[in-house]
Amino acid sequence: MKLKDYENVESSYIDFKEKVEYNKPRSPLKSVSAFANTKGGIILFGISDNLIPIGLKDVKTDLEKVTELINAKIIPLPRYTLKAFQEKGMNFMDLSVSKGKNTSFDELVSKYKYADVSFTLLNATIKRETGSGLDMEKDLKSLGLVNEEGFVTNAGLLLSDQNYIKCSKIVCTRWKGIIKGNINEDAIDDKEYTGSIISQVENAINFAWNYTKKSWTIIEYKRVEKVEYPLQSVREVIINSVIHRDYLISGSEVHIDIFDDRLEITSPGGMYDGTLVQNLNISNIPSVRRNKIISDIFDRLGFMERRGSGITKIMSSYAGYTEKPKFISNTLMFKVIFPNIYNSENSNNKVEVSNEDYFILKLYKINPLFSQNDIYNYILRLFRIFTFDISFTYDDIKNSLQISDDLVNSIVEKLINKNLVTFINNEYQFIK
Repeated sequence: MKLKDYENVESSYIDFKEKVEYNKPRSPLKSVSAFANTKGGIILFGISDNLIPIGLKDVKTDLEKVTELINAKIIPLPRYTLKAFQEKGMNFMDLSVSKGKNTSFDELVSKYKYADVSFTLLNATIKRETGSGLDMEKDLKSLGLVNEEGFVTNAGLLLSDQNYIKCSKIVCTRWKGIIKGNINEDAIDDKEYTGSIISQVENAINFAWNYTKKSWTIIEYKRVEKVEYPLQSVREVIINSVIHRDYLISGSEVHIDIFDDRLEITSPGGMYDGTLVQNLNISNIPSVRRNKIISDIFDRLGFMERRGSGITKIMSSYAGYTEKPKFISNTLMFKVIFPNIYNSENSNNKVEVSNEDYFILKLYKINPLFSQNDIYNYILRLFRIFTFDISFTYDDIKNSLQISDDLVNSIVEKLINKNLVTFINNEYQFIK
């Protein structure tokens, strides 16, 4: 089309923009969404407010920026074409938006057929969580993983055992100290998880758990478990980072970085409307699903919290601590920073103790003079061998302590009478 041809377009189907305003991305996005949700339309860039052609200074950069904004910020993704043309020595840009149903990334159909992939893990997970597996002939289509022609959607690829979407991965790193460095010199451990997003999530959660220190505190004579990070909240953010991330940002992946003082989870793609989460009231952020199919499936599996409750629960998990989680976003990423609870302010009535110190406290409460009693000293030696985690038998007691049957019987009697152990299937285990 030439410039004069745009004059014949009905005013309700065209919008003129002088330039691409990088600091105000919502302006063209509103027009795109409005056209996509009605009868379609055209946005012509390079035309002044009084409809005088003035052209664009850097049309190549403008093309890239508009494409990035639409792909990253409009959910579901609209159907559109974007092209530049030149007239009278000036550059212009035509953004034509088609009417009809918008499509999210995971709804798009891939080039792969059903025969190219398998869903073994998805089927096993659904069976584990719901009690019945998939009817591959029917359920894959009804769930939106395969279309009527037998082609796999992006959601199907993400949940398949193969997962051919290259940018779909989670990179986990435990760093030395409090800053990133060289992966070969400054990382204690690093893992890259690919494959089905179900296995990615489970592996990433296990990585975070393995590098989260655990201990116990005594609060009013009661044993309370204490960890560096609230694992339920970390789990929720890991799941959301996979479900709500922007898969259209090429070369990107989810990153989990664990430092001595914090745990960071970074997901590709910012807020859907271009706003910055750090500038919002985090108690009142609407829940929007960027990828509807995988969100629904994770919801069915019980992996997700009630919509809109995530941020509130994360903040409540830090109640009583000085440092709070931080939420940061820009156009390309969303980051959650969990402070290390060990570094936060603790109440004055809390005393940190090891498992052994806690067990000694239990013995002291039973008998303040326990250290002068041979039976209790044998029990303490036994605990140092097996702790709370390992079960043991009558013969294990006898062999590990090298004592007589009579003495073993006395120890067992004391263990049971003082409720220090459980006894199941002829095995004893110390009670936490």
